Amino acid sequence: MDKKIEGVESSREMTGGQIIVEHLIREGVTHVFGIPGHGDTALMDAFVDRKEEINLLPAMHEQNASHMADGFYRSSGKVAAVVTSIGPGATNTLTGIATAFADSLPQLVITGGVHTYMMGRGVLQELDRPHSDNFPRMAEPVVKRWFNPSHVEQIPNMMEQAFNAMLEGRMGPVLINVPQDIQAETGNVVITDGKKRRTAARTYGDPAYIAEAVELLLSADRPVILAGGGVITAERPKSCAKSPNSSARL
Repeated sequence: MDKKIEGVESSREMTGGQIIVEHLIREGVTHVFGIPGHGDTALMDAFVDRKEEINLLPAMHEQNASHMADGFYRSSGKVAAVVTSIGPGATNTLTGIATAFADSLPQLVITGGVHTYMMGRGVLQELDRPHSDNFPRMAEPVVKRWFNPSHVEQIPNMMEQAFNAMLEGRMGPVLINVPQDIQAETGNVVITDGKKRRTAARTYGDPAYIAEAVELLLSADRPVILAGGGVITAERPKSCAKSPNSSARL
């Protein structure tokens, strides 16, 4: 049942899985690649309920799922999500995540986690010997940020922060490790427009270095420009002002 909050927003009773899927749809995510397992069943149910709005495509292997999301972004410019179970299933994504991290490509990886009340007991292939449910620490070097919610009510804010981290500045992958009980439990939450919290500012190179590069190109007999993926990602600026210290034609 929806409940009014301060007469403006309305809260909805949703499961953790439903909250995640709702955010993905609102952010324009159309494709999710993954493998169903004991660690993500409640999340998978949420995708089935919205199958007309978002495509859940199975992969043969978790690493493939990450590479598929990588290729989807490279070809379409749209963020795709990856969904896996816990333990070794989640670790299989690391090569794909590292590729996205090295190439500065956004990718949302959602992994199942052991139940909050069963952490540290080694159930369901939990990686628990150095620390309970320790997969996020394995992924830490190759993600911009990782999240591990312990309450359903934390998920909306984490989803907004996850997209902000992926898309702002130098883009890259983000991990959300969701315990199984949090996927299935319900809570009254407010789903807001996360895009309103995202900066619209663009990053630019140092004008002095840009002017110096232009001068070198103009003075070269056979100039060559090796443009990487960052040039494509940055898109073409609407205008390019001249440096006050340079008469270079841009």
